[in-house]
Amino acid sequence: MKTLLSKMKYLALALVVVLAFSCSAEDGAPGEQGPQGVQGPQGPQGEKGEKGDPGDSGSGSVKTVLFEDQLLQSGETGVIEFNVPQLTQDIFDNGLVYAYISESENNSSWSPLPFSLLEEVSTPTGTTVTSTIVVEILTIEVGKVSLFYLLNDASWDVKFVLVPGAAAEASSFDINDFL
Repeated sequence: MKTLLSKMKYLALALVVVLAFSCSAEDGAPGEQGPQGVQGPQGPQGEKGEKGDPGDSGSGSVKTVLFEDQLLQSGETGVIEFNVPQLTQDIFDNGLVYAYISESENNSSWSPLPFSLLEEVSTPTGTTVTSTIVVEILTIEVGKVSLFYLLNDASWDVKFVLVPGAAAEASSFDINDFL
């Protein structure tokens, strides 16, 4: 027991000496920055990480719905309704709906709606209008779009581009990618 007590005294004395010298308040001013050390060797290549989630497509979830060869009767004024189940409540409330038309036989370009065209033919007495083509969106509802038309007898392709609200707000799409 005597040895243990003696060792404890020395340990307490050593602790007091260490604390007395380490807590000195007499620090001097900091010295200047030393020179840059030599660059160390390159470390080994790390392991390849796991593949992450591929993420959404770059389209911003934009959908294209195509109706081909829609026969619209000659000289008639009419309404045609298209069932578009991809036209959700979110797109209706927050997104955008674009509509395009193209003549089925000459599907070389798409024209945005509303679309109108006067076809004129020259006669010996002057120029006369022979027909008028008009196609425009009449109504947009969840799940369907109605078009009003006045045109000549032809088959037409109709395309709807549906842009969800998040994609419309972010302007993260180029409408030309969907024509």
